[in-house]
Amino acid sequence: YNARHDPSEILVKYGWKPTGKNGRGGAYWTRPGKEKGTSASLKDGWLYVFSTSTPLPVGSHNSFSIYAHYEHEGDFNKAAKELSARGYAPSITTENEIAEPCELSIPLWPKLDRKALPGIVGEFIDLATENSEADPAAVLATFLVRFGVEVGDGPHMWIGDTKHWCRIAAVIVGASSKARKGTSGAPIKRLFSNGRQDISTLSHSFAQATPGPFSSGEGIVYLVRNEIEKWDPKSEQSIVVDPGVADKRLFVLDEEFAGVLANTKREGNTLSMIIRCLWDSGDIAPIIKNNRTITTGAHVGWVSHITEGELNLRLDKSGAFNGFANRILWVCANRPKLVPNPPRMNDEALSVIREQIIKTAKDYSVPKEIIKDDEATDAWANHYYRALSVPQPGLIGSVISRAETQTLRLAMIYAILDNSLIIKLKHLESGVAFWDYCQKSAGRIFQGRQADRVAQKILEELKNGV
Repeated sequence: YNARHDPSEILVKYGWKPTGKNGRGGAYWTRPGKEKGTSASLKDGWLYVFSTSTPLPVGSHNSFSIYAHYEHEGDFNKAAKELSARGYAPSITTENEIAEPCELSIPLWPKLDRKALPGIVGEFIDLATENSEADPAAVLATFLVRFGVEVGDGPHMWIGDTKHWCRIAAVIVGASSKARKGTSGAPIKRLFSNGRQDISTLSHSFAQATPGPFSSGEGIVYLVRNEIEKWDPKSEQSIVVDPGVADKRLFVLDEEFAGVLANTKREGNTLSMIIRCLWDSGDIAPIIKNNRTITTGAHVGWVSHITEGELNLRLDKSGAFNGFANRILWVCANRPKLVPNPPRMNDEALSVIREQIIKTAKDYSVPKEIIKDDEATDAWANHYYRALSVPQPGLIGSVISRAETQTLRLAMIYAILDNSLIIKLKHLESGVAFWDYCQKSAGRIFQGRQADRVAQKILEELKNGV
């Protein structure tokens, strides 16, 4: 099919329009429904899509991939079978080839559903990525984590007898070192800071933010520590030697997840355990005799970056990975387009969004319980919960084992961003949409890996014919 059809003829069929040369021997294309701007670039038989508003996922597509997404909703197997029936099957086969279509085991690049970009969320992501090389999904993940931190531990919901907050963490996994993972954090830093024109936000106290890197669990706890007292034998009473940190909100943007994995391997390092506890309860009270630093009610969210190649390399050396991997949203990221001279986000447009975001964070940073309305409750019980509870094999199953909880935490954040303490169906659908992207990302990242390191080693030896 690729040999007979150039992507350009297929794009025209589906309403795309060429918009000029890109200076690298290729051409820019604009999606249907868009009058100006660029949605994809085409070169050497490959279309690179960077718009999130088409049936084609962000990433690279050849002619067959374009056809499969438009005609079969991305089901490559169905597309291959239909084309085979229409005479596109290979005309010559060898003893090692099979003429019939075969199952494809490599997961497709995930597509970000627009349901994950409702209202002001979509406005900001569109503004941040319009003239940027940042991946919209990576910007969205960073935004949701950062906003969840800004809201604090006031709003919460109960799942059974367990309390949950707007507290999430994400790892952005780039296809390569050129995936522009780090570019996704810059718009968030600028959004959650006092702009020159934003008089209304000058008095706002933003959550503490740090670039990391993660080195030890104790280092994180120190940034959100309680007041520290010591016994004074002279006065025979406890005296305060450290006032601690009053505002327990902390956002960490650590761009080197490889360092996190390396540190969890070090003997005696508590980083893995601390990350788990902070996601679960926010309370850390180590049972040690000296230099005991405690935190209660810490509200920590974090984002880190790594490439697929480096992650696969580090996984073989990190035994503690499974301990906290399911508390992470895994997000595939790639460079959606080339922008040689990216401009800054428009100050006026950003100011309007910032004012709304900060007002919402202030208004809803109260200790209130968030509940689902009847429609959302029904959809959750009869559809989404069952779908999210289906077990998956291998390391993927371990990584996404908290699908239900992650989805509800995301739904809480979306509800608050919509100025609501009630999770409605649309908020649940937004949470499901972004979780779906994260689950498919995990499927692509961890495809074929085993949760148990010994099982993984056996599998690799079998593949090598040992």
